[in-house]
Amino acid sequence: MRITSGPAATLTTVWQPPGAPAPQLETITVPVFVERAPAGLGSKPIFEEKMDSVRVRLLGNLAQAWAFYTAKFGDSTSVATWRGVDAFTVMSHGGRWRIASVAFATLPSDTAR
Repeated sequence: MRITSGPAATLTTVWQPPGAPAPQLETITVPVFVERAPAGLGSKPIFEEKMDSVRVRLLGNLAQAWAFYTAKFGDSTSVATWRGVDAFTVMSHGGRWRIASVAFATLPSDTAR
């Protein structure tokens, strides 16, 4: 099965932009995420997400998947590691599965998967 993003798919997370006084909820489109990648994920030579486990729920033409991962980000002098989850909502229409949305979050170190 091949899954692509829908034309208006969104990515949502909580983060604190540089200079912002507090974290905020942000929802952006896939094209905006790709546009920002060079300044974020693509800004360091090391970026890796390794899926540890996934939970999938399927009902008719609607599916949800929670993909738990371990991530690394940095360079030869410093590499940050963390655990997170990507929560995908996927729908099938016209014989094609499309990502409708992804919400992602960093997990506390004591979170069970």
